[in-house]
Amino acid sequence: MLIEGRGVITEGTKYRPWRYTLTLQDDGALEGLLVMQGWEDSQEMKMWYELNKGKKVKLSLQDGSILEVAPMGLKVHESGHYSQAEIVVRGTIEKT
Repeated sequence: MLIEGRGVITEGTKYRPWRYTLTLQDDGALEGLLVMQGWEDSQEMKMWYELNKGKKVKLSLQDGSILEVAPMGLKVHESGHYSQAEIVVRGTIEKT
């Protein structure tokens, strides 16, 4: 099942306007991307990744779903006028 949208809550209360594209497998495994565009927002996402890489963290989505994921990788696309950060995550959905 594909889960897509915008709006992730981290640290229980911190709203982040990140886009997400996640795939939920039949066995309950979840994997996908968190994506942010823009220089300042991408920098904030990169800092969040560095603080949380390899750890399991809880995220809440706009639809109320609660995820437990581990940030597994970071992709950054930058040019003179554009920046985008993508975080690869793997984990599970605790509540939908």
